[in-house]
Amino acid sequence: MKKSIEEVKCSKLDHFGRGIAKVNNKVMFVHGLLPKESADVTVIRENSKYIEAEVSEFASKSLSRQDPPCPYYGICGGCQLMHMTESLQKEFKESKVKDLLAKFANYHGPIEEMLTGPSYEYRNKITFHVKNKKMGLYEALSNDIVEIDSCLLLNPVLNQVIPILKEYFHTHETNITKVVLRHTDQGILLGTDHKEELSTLPLPEGVELCDLEEKTNHTITIGTFQFHASIASFFQINEKMIPTLYQQVIDTCKKEKPDKVLDLYCGTGTIGIMVSPYAKEVLGIELCKESVEDARRNAQLNRIDNISFIEGKVEENLENLKNADLVILDPPRAGIMRQGIDDLLKIGAKTLVYVSCDPATLARDISLLSSRYEIEKVTPVDMFPNTYHVECVCLLKLR
Repeated sequence: MKKSIEEVKCSKLDHFGRGIAKVNNKVMFVHGLLPKESADVTVIRENSKYIEAEVSEFASKSLSRQDPPCPYYGICGGCQLMHMTESLQKEFKESKVKDLLAKFANYHGPIEEMLTGPSYEYRNKITFHVKNKKMGLYEALSNDIVEIDSCLLLNPVLNQVIPILKEYFHTHETNITKVVLRHTDQGILLGTDHKEELSTLPLPEGVELCDLEEKTNHTITIGTFQFHASIASFFQINEKMIPTLYQQVIDTCKKEKPDKVLDLYCGTGTIGIMVSPYAKEVLGIELCKESVEDARRNAQLNRIDNISFIEGKVEENLENLKNADLVILDPPRAGIMRQGIDDLLKIGAKTLVYVSCDPATLARDISLLSSRYEIEKVTPVDMFPNTYHVECVCLLKLR
């Protein structure tokens, strides 16, 4: 039988949106509990350092609590903050960025107000898992499948396909393990690992079936630019806020008017292509071969002739690139490897623009760069409403 604890009071939130409380001088993290709320809780796990728990019954509720509109909230692992009002979500994410920069980068200066957009219907892509005749999303903290009829975060046109696919998997044996839906300028891409199995499925008009690695002629428009959009291509998933995010980088390039820009971890070349009108030369570096191929296709599609791309590790290609004026960094969640940090310090570009999907690794990397660079501006951007994730654009200047 699970252990219960009565009348636990939340003092603040941790960086994952869980309520923090103290019980017998031990820290407790409570899923779904907000600051100043009290509740009876059930212990999920406990060790010598902390307790993790969930609410069993509220004793008092915060005015910043709302009823989650999603029927799957708390079961599906996709969202963590839907019980918070939009104003509390904003406050939480801004505080998270400030706290992490103070803790790991010793930065106590101001940050910009977080840029926000619609809280729902913003996602342009979703990945479903298929197992035991079920198609759905992973349950929170497990690999069990949660079946859904629709997702409130998705572009509505993608939701129309979900019931059709659910019914198919309920009634057919299949080798398919993954289904990916992506919204594009041309309609919907439906990618699977065995597309031939769905070839006779009656799909709505505008849905194109493809393999997970297949190149397509679909595109995604961002501002005045178009980009090839295959299932595997990386794009920010918040189609409403992509222009806002990248405008932060473009504005810096407009102001600086650099001769040479390095676009590191450039993916399919999106940012580099969008800043190319404001630089004499742009060089992108990306490890993934398929992404580099897409980047070159995207440069041709947009008739950009002052950009080129190198396929390879950023850390193995920086040493000889010492004449950059401005460096754009958009690394994966793990941040920049130490060799990359060392090479950036040697290059000594006047300006770094760091686009980060994890403020913890952003703060760590800023600390490592601090011998030569200082923060000029930090702008949080809410690319993932209703989740604890937050994007940041950080402008760093050479001391």
